[in-house]
Amino acid sequence: MNVFALAIVGITIISAIIFGIFMSGENPILQFPKEHYSIAITDLKDAYLVGEPYSFSYVLSGFGIPCGSKMITFPINKTHNGGTGSSASCTKSFPINFVLDVKETYGTTYGHIALQETGNYTVRVEFEKGDNGPTVAEKTFMVINP
Repeated sequence: MNVFALAIVGITIISAIIFGIFMSGENPILQFPKEHYSIAITDLKDAYLVGEPYSFSYVLSGFGIPCGSKMITFPINKTHNGGTGSSASCTKSFPINFVLDVKETYGTTYGHIALQETGNYTVRVEFEKGDNGPTVAEKTFMVINP
């Protein structure tokens, strides 16, 4: 009878340990990274002279699925913005760690506009993916008189 009781106690303890490891989320070996994305706007100076063209690009990085819709918005004059969007088909179904430098990978830059009015202007890059909605980056620059 004692062997039977010890076996039950042993099985109970081992089950509790295994259940605790898998359910607690404390063991880093068993944890999976959460989906996260970040966007860095690159090649944009803080200030431009009136009539000097500006241009920029961006780097998208994170852990997740790197394909999806992207929307880039940039000023074309004091009151209007231009924009472009893209949507890549998702061929990878598993999340990965990635870095996508759009300028380095595709040679793509945006803007190329010489603004004619002084003021503060903002460029914006949005990536549709994310646990809490789209990931957005904005960067402001000034246009000043020479």
